[in-house]
Amino acid sequence: SGGFGSTSGIARGGAIVTRFLSRAGPNAIGPRFPFDGSMGQMRGPSVTVAFLQAGLLAQTFIVDAGNGPGTSFTSLVAAAAAVPDGAILLVRAGAYAGFQSAAKGLVVLGEPGVTITGAIQLGPTSAAQAIVLRDLDWAVPTTSQTTLVTLTRCDGPVLLERITTPAYPCGLGPATNCAIALSAESCRQLAVRDCTLHGGVELWKSLNQVLPRNATSFEHCVLVGHGAPETLQVSPALHAGNTDVEITSSILNGGDGSGTFPAIFSFNASAITVSAAQYATSLRVLDSTITGGLNPSTPSYAVEGHPGEQATLRVDPGSGLTGVTASTNHITAQSLVMPRLTATSAAPGGTLTAVTSTENGDFVALAIGLRATPTMLPGFADAFWLDPLAHATVAIGVQQNGASVGGAVQVPNASGFVGLQLAWHAVCFGPVTGQQNSNPAISLIHG
Repeated sequence: SGGFGSTSGIARGGAIVTRFLSRAGPNAIGPRFPFDGSMGQMRGPSVTVAFLQAGLLAQTFIVDAGNGPGTSFTSLVAAAAAVPDGAILLVRAGAYAGFQSAAKGLVVLGEPGVTITGAIQLGPTSAAQAIVLRDLDWAVPTTSQTTLVTLTRCDGPVLLERITTPAYPCGLGPATNCAIALSAESCRQLAVRDCTLHGGVELWKSLNQVLPRNATSFEHCVLVGHGAPETLQVSPALHAGNTDVEITSSILNGGDGSGTFPAIFSFNASAITVSAAQYATSLRVLDSTITGGLNPSTPSYAVEGHPGEQATLRVDPGSGLTGVTASTNHITAQSLVMPRLTATSAAPGGTLTAVTSTENGDFVALAIGLRATPTMLPGFADAFWLDPLAHATVAIGVQQNGASVGGAVQVPNASGFVGLQLAWHAVCFGPVTGQQNSNPAISLIHG
């Protein structure tokens, strides 16, 4: 059973809880859970050891375009090429050209004032190689650029946090090449948090890649497709092909059509377009607003699929789908009560937090652990992103009116934990909710 302990006295869901919860010690119910020996009361010493090993082995380098004290590299191009697998780059304020990296884990943490002037291309990576990009803002790109961030066959965990790509006038001609904010091909576990991405996102799994399902989670993001008046080449906020996508507390807007000649460039773009040519595509929308292009003279949809393809769309009552023509086209939205989870990141010495939102009266179990390849468990419709051998229960409770179940984890004031990603998940049980797990929420210990 993967080392899961037993839990008793929990009505209705006891058998399933044993697959998710660890042994609940004295600290299992409470507001704060430290990274110390008390973890052993829930998952044993292996949890503490795993967290320590994950956080303390990386080498850290300073990247400073101004060549200030302690500088290791003056460019990201040189740094990404030279540093070892798993290195952490602390980037000081300044303007930096884009860079490439393959076959190595890499954590890039920007200070306020870091500006990227080119494209970043990352991957392929193995399951043990993690990628993090945080606090990077793009300058207005040239029209010759096609993708600002490209992720290719990343098997390990990828986190993009507080990334901003700008809206910009990229030309009105049919030959104009407007930049895509993010393209991810065949990436096993991609988390995008607190990002504002103008230009749209493409997620797809290569039909030539024999891989397990890909999974992407958006949390507190704004995704906006290209549209008038910046360009005649409209685009969706998100295109998802042959992949699983969870969208939580986010805003997605398709590009507005121009409504003018030539007709091919006048149409609105849907907020989300879905394809499932070979593998099923699943969309789960939680507490989010999805809006197609709003030019009233042309059609649009919030979510648009393709006839005959295997795509599913689940939407919770707190979300809104809006299009000029209809909310969906060639895909049916299933309205369901579903739990959601949001989390925060923190620096060493700070506190990681997570809050679950579900139906009043639902039983909630909240856990945190190392990120792992999304894994399905019997009885659940959505995958868990938690390492089955390196996680701990933080809180157990029942959601009350106006009082959600949440938890907090105190981070030791030690720089060796910088760059560590942790995943939160909640399992919820109730008469309306049934038996469900939440979306994954990712916390990063940053500099």
